[in-house]
Amino acid sequence: MIRPFTMLRISVIVVLSVVGVQLTSAADEKKLADLVELVVEAIDVNAAEARKLINRIEDLEGYNPDLLAAYAAFYRGELEYSLSNWSEASQQYSRAIEFYRNVNDTARLSAAYNNLGLVKYYQGDFDESIENFSQSLKLELEINNSYGIAQCYQNMAIVFSHGEQFAKSLDLYQKALDVYLKEQEWEEVASVYNNIAAVYAEYGQLDEAAANYEKALEYYRRERNNAMEARVLSNIGSLKMRQEKYDEAGRILERALVINKAEGDRFAEVNTYSMLGDNYAKKGEYLQSIYLYKKAEGLAVQYEMKELLLNLLNSEYLVYKQIEQYDSALVNFERYIALRDKMLKDNPDYAKGVMDMELERQIKERDHRIKKAIMRERLFWSLIILVSVSAVIAFASAYQRRRRLLQQKNVEELKKELMKEKCNPDLMLSSLKNVKQCIEVGDSERAVDQLDMIARHIEQVLKFSGQELIPLSMEIDYLRSFLRVQDQMLGKPIEHRIESNVMQNAGAILVPSMISQPFLENALADIMAFRSQDKIKFDIAFMRRGNALEVIIEDNGAEGNCHYACKSLEEKYRNMGIAVSFSHIYKGKGLKNRPTDFGYIRSEERYDGKVKTGHRVCFNLPLMMQ
Repeated sequence: MIRPFTMLRISVIVVLSVVGVQLTSAADEKKLADLVELVVEAIDVNAAEARKLINRIEDLEGYNPDLLAAYAAFYRGELEYSLSNWSEASQQYSRAIEFYRNVNDTARLSAAYNNLGLVKYYQGDFDESIENFSQSLKLELEINNSYGIAQCYQNMAIVFSHGEQFAKSLDLYQKALDVYLKEQEWEEVASVYNNIAAVYAEYGQLDEAAANYEKALEYYRRERNNAMEARVLSNIGSLKMRQEKYDEAGRILERALVINKAEGDRFAEVNTYSMLGDNYAKKGEYLQSIYLYKKAEGLAVQYEMKELLLNLLNSEYLVYKQIEQYDSALVNFERYIALRDKMLKDNPDYAKGVMDMELERQIKERDHRIKKAIMRERLFWSLIILVSVSAVIAFASAYQRRRRLLQQKNVEELKKELMKEKCNPDLMLSSLKNVKQCIEVGDSERAVDQLDMIARHIEQVLKFSGQELIPLSMEIDYLRSFLRVQDQMLGKPIEHRIESNVMQNAGAILVPSMISQPFLENALADIMAFRSQDKIKFDIAFMRRGNALEVIIEDNGAEGNCHYACKSLEEKYRNMGIAVSFSHIYKGKGLKNRPTDFGYIRSEERYDGKVKTGHRVCFNLPLMMQ
């Protein structure tokens, strides 16, 4: 809370013990200075008598008429100011300024500008307020009145703060503070620190606000100004409530309450009770809040503090409504309306303040309704989002499940096709025909040897064809068996050499079962390629290259058109890679289908000079270890 600024007046606030006729007779006998002193005293205790005394100023003899007119206008402005009649006060101060200019009274002219600035501030005309404070500051600088200069800075800072020009406000407060520190005006120093803290609090920099409140508290304690110490404690308590430190706020406000009671400051006592009630309401302890509001209400009624009572009735109404005690809420609301209307009727000058309070009450109710509406809206949208997310998850899950089932189906069909190709029934039929021919020509021994060889080969085919991966050592054994069967079928000897730089680990390295068979079958299908050769040769190598296993197959088919990379061979090879990749996915060994892990087929024809000597095919497999 920003401390109300001090007016530049020449006054001594004393309770007037003489009123009525005694004042009138005294005024007839005294000179201007004495009469002014009586006017100052009367303004605070008896407005009617003050008005009569001000009229007598203009009737004094032996003085400059402009000086008397200036005094009369100035103190009429003071009287209207004390009654909050801002429009009339503004007119009287403006008249005083004109007359003080004529008599060249710089000090009182500065005071008139300052007070006019205050009135313009209360009227909400901030530009005019700053203009008048600037004029007052200019005059104070001329007469080098340090105290007056500091007060002008302080008043201007308050106006800028109200206009939310916080940087400018803080700059002016700092200038006022520098002057007060230099002049050792410690209470004014404390006041400036209090106001700076209020600016930081308004700006949302709560830590800076707390630090400046503590400085204000330090100076007020040094000066033993208990009343202002309690006011700063109340401000700190309000700050703690903003920080939602309700327990700490409660302790600070209770200290302020004890000081207010000791000082007999009833207004501050009622206000502190009200703040404690607000603190407990924010904590959700509504019964304790109502108890404190009732304590404050009793004092407000006793000492006729109508504005505070109006605010308390509004607070009680909101708390009763919060705890759904609607009968009590209605009673307080009706009392609030009745008191508001009475205050407006008795004193129209309170209209703006009362209407502001009414607007604040309406805003609080609106905010409460908005808060409830927002909570319902958030709950509604949360449900919608929850249902939507659940539906999306269910849809995505169903889609993924359907996709996985389709993939599994496709892979199973692919596996069946691959198994059929691996079994190669044409090869079996051709082998059996050779056995039949041997039997027909009476070469039973050869027929038995062929049957034994075919039986072992069929056993290996049945063993390996249903598996996706087998050790490299078994793949090599299978290749040798396959080539022996082909040797018997073709009637030409087949020489083969199988090499590997990982032969010692061949039992731990996995390869797709019967992966090399399609390439050998592709080469042997073109028998014309070996027509000019006495024997058929195959060189087969399994070489580790980093994280890949390179497979190399070479033959000596010098004639014919043996294309290892033909379309059907590439499709069979790719299908085998897809099948193995999907199997890894289903077994949790992979995150996605990666058929490209099976490297591309690279084939070429081999030459010795310009003479064709055979074919070569190379491809890479991912290095898989068991």
